[in-house]
Amino acid sequence: MHWAMAGGVIGIIGTAKAAQNTKVDAEKAKYMWVHKSLGLMMAGLIVPRAVLRVMTRDPRPLPGPTVQHYAGALSHGVLYFLMAGLPLSGIVMGYFSGRGLPFFWTSIPGAAKPQGDIAKRAFFLHQKMGQALEIMTILHVSAAAIYHKLIMRHSIFKRIL
Repeated sequence: MHWAMAGGVIGIIGTAKAAQNTKVDAEKAKYMWVHKSLGLMMAGLIVPRAVLRVMTRDPRPLPGPTVQHYAGALSHGVLYFLMAGLPLSGIVMGYFSGRGLPFFWTSIPGAAKPQGDIAKRAFFLHQKMGQALEIMTILHVSAAAIYHKLIMRHSIFKRIL
């Protein structure tokens, strides 16, 4: 499930960045349709992912100082929070804006009576959590790929499978 979540996160960040960097409204709309669809898909995946995480035993910690183990646990906790909070804030934003929630080939209707205040608050939270997810993704990949694999020569990728 790690790689499914990772693919979703990368797709979501990529489509959001593409939408932000295009001037053509039709292109922006397509990127956002995919972004929102992937977000809803991730909302459906986070629950089984979290259950799997709780139900399975963690691999033994890699060699290293205690502070490094605490940092790893904290960063994973933050990533789980963001992977749950971002879809939730996106759903709240889409529903209460009245626009609804696009999901690939279909769409879930929004509120019949939009509540802009709630949608704006959800948008603010969504933006801030999105920025945090970008930073955490970079840190997570850097820690795994650069530090653990290249510097420490740990077999980190075998542990993720």
